[in-house]
Amino acid sequence: MNEQTGTIKKNSRKTAKKNIVGGVCFSVFAVVFILLFCYFGVVFSLLWVVVALFLAVFLKKSYDLHNLKAVVERENPIQHNINYPLKEVSTFKTDMRVLVVQTASIGDVILTTPIMEKIHAVYPNAQIDICIESRSSSLFVNHPYLNRVFVWKKSPNKYAQLFQLIKEIRKQHYNYVINVNRFFAAGLVTMLAKKNYSFGFDKNPLSFLFTKKYPHEFAKNLHETDRNQRLIELITDKQPAAMKLYPDEAAYNKIESLKESPYICISPTSLWFTKQYPKQRWIEFISAVPENITVFLLGSKADAEYANDIMLNTTHQRIKNLCGTLSLLESAALMAGATMNYVNDSAPMHLASAMDAPLTAIFCSTVTDFGFGPMSSRSTVIETEEKLACRPCGLHGKKACPLQHFACGYGISIDKLLTQLNTTQQC
Repeated sequence: MNEQTGTIKKNSRKTAKKNIVGGVCFSVFAVVFILLFCYFGVVFSLLWVVVALFLAVFLKKSYDLHNLKAVVERENPIQHNINYPLKEVSTFKTDMRVLVVQTASIGDVILTTPIMEKIHAVYPNAQIDICIESRSSSLFVNHPYLNRVFVWKKSPNKYAQLFQLIKEIRKQHYNYVINVNRFFAAGLVTMLAKKNYSFGFDKNPLSFLFTKKYPHEFAKNLHETDRNQRLIELITDKQPAAMKLYPDEAAYNKIESLKESPYICISPTSLWFTKQYPKQRWIEFISAVPENITVFLLGSKADAEYANDIMLNTTHQRIKNLCGTLSLLESAALMAGATMNYVNDSAPMHLASAMDAPLTAIFCSTVTDFGFGPMSSRSTVIETEEKLACRPCGLHGKKACPLQHFACGYGISIDKLLTQLNTTQQC
């Protein structure tokens, strides 16, 4: 009781000190504003408001960084012993609360999972929340390390939903907010969340308000998961954690009847046309797959018609279109047991990687140097051998081939895909 009373008194003194400093600063601001308004008019007084705001932000960031360094030195011994085993680190802040913000696509959200893995490994008792958009919400059903999933429903009334979400998040108070997203909406969530410190990438338009911002840079052998984990190096360490998802028992039960014979999974689509292996090539490949192997086509409900067209035009008899019938975690559970998973440079590749499932990733217009390649221990990247001056044509691919030949897609032979299947069967 005495210790608790002492803590309360200490916090009260800190609060009183902050209130006094705040009162003095506001008084100085008000006096200067009045003087400028009286002697120089509206323009100079408004200019002073802008200067004062920027000064306040700068001083607040400097103060936060100073305090952050003290917190890290006091509570995170990893920073003082690089060889300290990550898995043996006990909790140094039992009441730590962390919010991870990533409101981009499904694949980007999966690439964020190492952050949760690492924070949990270092601080087992930390309360970890995540803020994502509705498309990705089913990824974290019954996730063992997550306390709460905040979901941004982008329709209807996208921005009304955003402010309702922020209102809900502001009911919590976090030690750290980790913003993995580079767009304004996620920056706004980070800015308005109640927190002690915030980390994010410098490409976010509101990054000047973060406690510490990091460059989002492309470099050879630097994966997106490595870039993401840089955001928490200060409070953990530099040892990388892997992507991981946790299908529950219900997910495995749902797909159990599909595993009666050897099978492969194919995810034939992508949000971007130039990331998709051509439909005709998929048809030719599936027709050449041995008949003792079942082929499952995976994707969302929106992909069902595309997959159905493939199924109707192939000569393979044991093929099933599962697009729109499985959740993300059910698809992940199915991928985990496949002889091979064939994917484009898209979300299913990260889904398979998070399950450490065998996969063959087909890169058409994009390249692995961007840092979004497969991370499974049994993965192969297949791309055209032809040196194309137009490849890569963009970070995310395009809705159509700018030069109308799509040589980066049609230049990939189905023999390469079959070789991966034959090699896996022989192992």
